[in-house]
Amino acid sequence: MSDSKETASLCLRTYDIPLTPIQTPVDTDTIYGILSNNNQLTTWRNVNMKSVLGDLYYKYEKFNLTLTSVMVRHIVATPIVDAICNIYLSGLQFSNQGYSTRTGMTNQAIVGVNSFNASGVAGTATPISSVVITFYRPTSDLVDLIIELKNNSINEKSASVVGHQTYVFDIIGCDGYETKEHHLYKKNRL
Repeated sequence: MSDSKETASLCLRTYDIPLTPIQTPVDTDTIYGILSNNNQLTTWRNVNMKSVLGDLYYKYEKFNLTLTSVMVRHIVATPIVDAICNIYLSGLQFSNQGYSTRTGMTNQAIVGVNSFNASGVAGTATPISSVVITFYRPTSDLVDLIIELKNNSINEKSASVVGHQTYVFDIIGCDGYETKEHHLYKKNRL
């Protein structure tokens, strides 16, 4: 994203959701989040976006979000196959809805693509910097954020269990969408 603008960072880690052993595809549901579908559908509960955005929360009504990196730590010794996935995010109010030719309008936004295939436990780390999505300031401080991995197989899910994942996002305020309070603050400073 831009080096000259104030940036907030969001880091979502599956490891932060206390879970049953990840080697089994058993769904995990805790107060912190949900892991399901072989760890290809993850919900982080009560993410405090006001805290994540910091000062940006009061300065802007609209934000650009970019997935900058994905890290996967496979913890099973079997190979991960058929897991080259589109990464979808939901839980924010996007300025434009997503669209699927099969299902129509959707509340998900694609934030990147990554290969989760692996021959062992070492895992992968991938820098990503091409997809920018725009969302409005949340009306509630706490939101549930959901990442869903979808591949191009018939059921959109790999039969393999994907290990722990970390998603790192950069967030910047959108020019032209400063809050009224921020305009007054800037005017009073002059």
